[in-house]
Amino acid sequence: MEKIKALFKLARPVTTLSGVFSTVMGGYVAGTGAWLNIALAALATALISGAANAWNDYLDIEIDRVNQPRRVLPSGGVSLHTAWRFSLLLTVAAVLLTLLINVPTFLMALGSGALLYFYSWKLKSTVLLGNATIALISALSVVFGGVAAGNAAPTRWLALIIGVAILGREVLKTMADYEGDLSQQCRTVATVWGQRVSRNIFYILAAATFVMMMVP
Repeated sequence: MEKIKALFKLARPVTTLSGVFSTVMGGYVAGTGAWLNIALAALATALISGAANAWNDYLDIEIDRVNQPRRVLPSGGVSLHTAWRFSLLLTVAAVLLTLLINVPTFLMALGSGALLYFYSWKLKSTVLLGNATIALISALSVVFGGVAAGNAAPTRWLALIIGVAILGREVLKTMADYEGDLSQQCRTVATVWGQRVSRNIFYILAAATFVMMMVP
């Protein structure tokens, strides 16, 4: 039971809710009323997000020993091998689930899953590119919902707004993780360009998000 609880925490389900909400919102604005497909897409989004969280913690265990020592892996809640297998299981389940919807959602889930793994492996410790990758995947969650519902066209503007907003959030997170990233020599916006520049970038992106939301 304790191991199951630890795996649940490893997936960080609360952090998957933004992606789930985006997928449902995309399905809603599609206007087709295909709620079963939208629900399946939302579940697939949650599974892929949980898998990405587990994989990210697997790769970032040394950084988390500094930044987040109470997380599941640094605290010894589950082994690294278990975390890796759990991540793979969630990914496979998500991708197979999309086969019940349509081929485009299957391809999007497969591509997003692969991109998230590549992000944690190679792109996360890059200046802005890693942040932009997360923003892109978050924006695609909206389109994913629209594709699942059978009408992606109305989701494009909403996806752009969410992408810019998430990019701002990701830049803000590099400031919060500054000490741990610096100790592991990770190249992020905050460690390379400094806290002040990072803060200014965040303000610009936040303002851009607000302006875009005001556009009818």
